[in-house]
Amino acid sequence: MLREHNRAVGLIPDKDTFKNSLATLPLVTYQPGETVIADGSRTGRLLILGKGTVAIVKEDTEIAKVAEPGAVFGELSVLLDQPHTADVRALETSQFYIADALRFSRKIRPRYFMLRRRWPTGSTARITLLFN
Repeated sequence: MLREHNRAVGLIPDKDTFKNSLATLPLVTYQPGETVIADGSRTGRLLILGKGTVAIVKEDTEIAKVAEPGAVFGELSVLLDQPHTADVRALETSQFYIADALRFSRKIRPRYFMLRRRWPTGSTARITLLFN
């Protein structure tokens, strides 16, 4: 249902189109233990996991592990114009596509808030749904 909705509102036409668009983005590699995003920082970047595994850490407590290619990091900071609210640390060699946050914000922000009203699930889950 959500995938059909995404196509209807023009978010991501299909998975292949999304993957092809990733190929045009810069790719950055982080080694195990490296901080990808620091809590309280403002990177102005949107990171999309290409491969690897990362931990989401808040106040020295690991709250999640993410290994799903296409997972998006930094979106709430961009959408809400706020600092990042947790650390993201590489658990193994991890590659991220780096997207232009300003372009993302202009294109996705209006749709994000519409989705937030319709599907009040976890924020990262909402954004990941945009790309699946």
